[in-house]
Amino acid sequence: MNFNAIPFNQKDKIGWLTTIKTSEIKISQARDRLKVDQKGPDNPGGYQRPDTQSRWKAFGDFMKSDNGFCPVPLVGNVRSDGKNSYKVKLVNGNIDIPDNIQIWICEGQHRLLGYLYLMREHEIDLEIPLVILNEDRDQEVINFHYINAKQKAVATDLTNTILREYLKRTGNTLVGINLSDQKQIAIDVTSMLNNDAKCPFYKNIQLTGSGIKSTIKPIPMHNSITELVKEIDTNGMCDEGKVPQMAFSIMKNSWRALRE
Repeated sequence: MNFNAIPFNQKDKIGWLTTIKTSEIKISQARDRLKVDQKGPDNPGGYQRPDTQSRWKAFGDFMKSDNGFCPVPLVGNVRSDGKNSYKVKLVNGNIDIPDNIQIWICEGQHRLLGYLYLMREHEIDLEIPLVILNEDRDQEVINFHYINAKQKAVATDLTNTILREYLKRTGNTLVGINLSDQKQIAIDVTSMLNNDAKCPFYKNIQLTGSGIKSTIKPIPMHNSITELVKEIDTNGMCDEGKVPQMAFSIMKNSWRALRE
């Protein structure tokens, strides 16, 4: 297959940025251009763990939604050693990789499976960003380790708060985002508790980016207040619109009583 590619250099390493359509991944019924070196009974020497269906299905469902867009590239390696080793060459802005040469995915196996699920179940054929490397298998494994072990995720409480503000501002829904109505109220109540000068929790909840150092963490607060909100809802303790204020008052007053 011929790829239109943009080369890039980092120190002494070279890679190529390109795209591949989902429909171009499958070469035959038994062979795909992109493959994961997944450990299993048939491949005991594999270095990637088995995939999780719920993860790749959730990604596929997200890509099917109106918000579905993923600019993050898969990272694939054309092995320069072992059986069927191959030297990638750029000619007039293109690289040619024969069908008998495997491209091993060392970053993005669940996204890859999500794209294939989207094509298989919904016949949606997308253009997928792809970075191609041309290194030996040992370096491929090292790349996999560094990409997966050294990247740092955004703090969960920060993403929860950002998503909550987005949902309040727009009224939109987000496919694949597990943020229930009760959890959204709990996020609001946590902020209310942290901002009320008469509350025992005033500036005592360690929200990401607030500069507060405390043993009281936001995620446990979100989770516990979610349970309180469920109790208020279940027992019909107040009108729906007053649930946040009631949850706030219960938390504030009960902890003030305990402190006093």
